[in-house]
Amino acid sequence: MFSETFVLQGEEDVRVLAISYAMPPALYPRAIQVARTLDHLNRRGWRITVATPAIVGANPDPRLAAWYRDRFQRWEIPLEHRSWRRAAVSAITRRWREEPPHDLLITFAQPWSDHLIGLDLHRRHPTVPWIAHFSDPWIGSPYEAHVHGWRRWRERWRERAVVRNADALVFVTAETVALTMNKYPTPWRDKAAVVPHGFERDFLATLPPPAPSSDRTVLRLVYAGSFYQQRVPQGLFQALAALRQRSGLGIRLELDVVGPINGTVREQARIFGIRDLVHFTDAMDYHSSLSVQAAADVLVLIDAPFAPSVFLPSKLVDYLMLEKPILGLTPPDGAAAALLRRLEHPVVAPDDAAGIEAALLALIERRTAGGGAHPELVAGYDIARTTDRLEAVMLRVLHKPRKDSSACRP
Repeated sequence: MFSETFVLQGEEDVRVLAISYAMPPALYPRAIQVARTLDHLNRRGWRITVATPAIVGANPDPRLAAWYRDRFQRWEIPLEHRSWRRAAVSAITRRWREEPPHDLLITFAQPWSDHLIGLDLHRRHPTVPWIAHFSDPWIGSPYEAHVHGWRRWRERWRERAVVRNADALVFVTAETVALTMNKYPTPWRDKAAVVPHGFERDFLATLPPPAPSSDRTVLRLVYAGSFYQQRVPQGLFQALAALRQRSGLGIRLELDVVGPINGTVREQARIFGIRDLVHFTDAMDYHSSLSVQAAADVLVLIDAPFAPSVFLPSKLVDYLMLEKPILGLTPPDGAAAALLRRLEHPVVAPDDAAGIEAALLALIERRTAGGGAHPELVAGYDIARTTDRLEAVMLRVLHKPRKDSSACRP
């Protein structure tokens, strides 16, 4: 898996237009993943331009923006009181009237409006190859189960139009491919490819070396990310509370939570009687967050209890490069669980407090064990290797026979 490498052969002048609403300095996992990928494509000779709104968005990270400055061409499109979709289509259409269209179009959702921009451009320029990078599922996501009626019908129509008309479709996991594509005809399913998230080892060189802990009576857990909807920490909090009551444990477990946290989660820690064991840090740039993770004894993944789970969080992929033990609180039947088991990290359902308690006890007993096993499997999630896979899709699309100029189909 991930063993193939691909190089451009005399195609260094291929002009690629990427559409991505989420880009640094906005501190979103999707923004970081897209920027990493475009950076590595640019290094390989692809002439990358990313079209993105001329806005910063929430949680700006100037240091992250500086990291990616000048690594590819950035085209900031003013919204001028218009929607992102309308503004982007108008600006790109004007540009493509004044100069030849780009040789390849890639749209990176979310938001899904990025793909709708691709669909609109495809109607006008059907001979430009188009790759739609989904990452997460559109229709069928458990996080969207509340969408009903005409809105659900509209989103189904939109997904179908994108799937039918794009030349290639990219997903992060095979489970997401199955969830999304099994309802479509075989020729459409054949357009799907799996390209996992990738970590960027170059970031590690920017971090200060973690200070060795002199207190062997503390086991420090770190969770990086936010909580929302059904992705909540109650199972972990209950396990920490139970372990606190154990006599003779000889070790204190503390949890650092790095990311935007609402008052409800803080109140839950108080209710479970572990407020002194859980340390919340709301605002932190990406590099500082990595520093906290690098100093952890155990890194914690917490997913929603949706089973089976199609998700492979980018935070988990970042955890891999830190070579630490990982406690996966994720549905045992899912993409993240399958990867963690292959790497011999413990997996427990996020709402199984007794199972989490047992897993924490096992981690205490083997606290000297690292997380550096299976280096070749981990290396497959390096951004250079995952970009190999996306580049293969790009080359395949560029060299396939072009469709005629017939109208875009719904």
